[in-house]
Amino acid sequence: MLLRRELLTDYDAVRAVHQVAFDAGAEGVVVEAALMDQLRRDGAVIPGLSVVAEVDGEVVGHVLCSRGTLGAAPSAGLGPIGVKPGMQGR
Repeated sequence: MLLRRELLTDYDAVRAVHQVAFDAGAEGVVVEAALMDQLRRDGAVIPGLSVVAEVDGEVVGHVLCSRGTLGAAPSAGLGPIGVKPGMQGR
């Protein structure tokens, strides 16, 4: 397994990981994938802290950190974290 920084070319594969890693629920919406999309739109993702796990050239996991605040203090949030079901627990 290779852990590396996420590339722009990974976006579709990363979104697919979050789609299959979490249950879409009755509305068919995967909250984690939508959260990741919103963090990207807001420019909150810390690029050096968006990491993919790759096995044999396939993206099987993803985690990111994003900028935030706690009161007036800057902070970083961890998540979403997604791993394809067949790779969870490994």
